[in-house]
Amino acid sequence: MDLTTFCNRFKKGSKNFRRILLGPLDNNIPRNIQTYAENTQTITGIEKARKINGYWGYGFLPNDLRVFLFKMHNNILGQNNRVAHFVANVEPTCTFCTLSGDEEAQEETTLHLFYTCPHIENISAPFFTWAFNKNELFHISRAELFTIQDETILGDNARTTVQTLICKIF
Repeated sequence: MDLTTFCNRFKKGSKNFRRILLGPLDNNIPRNIQTYAENTQTITGIEKARKINGYWGYGFLPNDLRVFLFKMHNNILGQNNRVAHFVANVEPTCTFCTLSGDEEAQEETTLHLFYTCPHIENISAPFFTWAFNKNELFHISRAELFTIQDETILGDNARTTVQTLICKIF
């Protein structure tokens, strides 16, 4: 058995050994983040992808939020469009659209549920206007909501980190 296979069998602490044996990090965007970007119709680079993939691992976040972020970024949230494939009598349409009696209820996807649903927009628009301290015409973009805030635009890393956390908590 070669040394790499031997070290890959260990779970605890093996990441450090693999990093030494395998060399620098792969410069490809992880598959889960590629799928997440497709589902949310956003574009991410390798640096943003690494940051997004690591957000669920921050110890200062509560465990339920960390689990939610892990599921969201790995595309395993129990949304109606996914649950309908496995559970009988579950409609793939958006729960909020169905409850409001909307005849043109759309499929419940990550993008629809958190961004384009008109019933969620009534809550999200005032919240982000208040949280980002913007005027009433402010509308958060998909990239701002689903990825990491870009500090090069604002020039303030602390402010963008707080805005990213606000988006993730929402």
